[in-house]
Amino acid sequence: HEIADIMQRTNIQALTQAPEVADKLAKEYSLSLQERYLRQKLKSPISLIESRNLRQQLNELTKQISLK
Repeated sequence: HEIADIMQRTNIQALTQAPEVADKLAKEYSLSLQERYLRQKLKSPISLIESRNLRQQLNELTKQISLK
């Protein structure tokens, strides 16, 4: 669902003319989707260990996003 929305908002023709822009945009979309997924999973972790692992992954991802 979310990926379909992204594809509809993206000007594919412009991206094919500037592959470096397409690469950067793809990385941003990927990080954003990963962050949403981790935040969603954190709402109902299966165990304390999973919760800890998810928080650690989210912290690492947040570092990557902030370094941009």
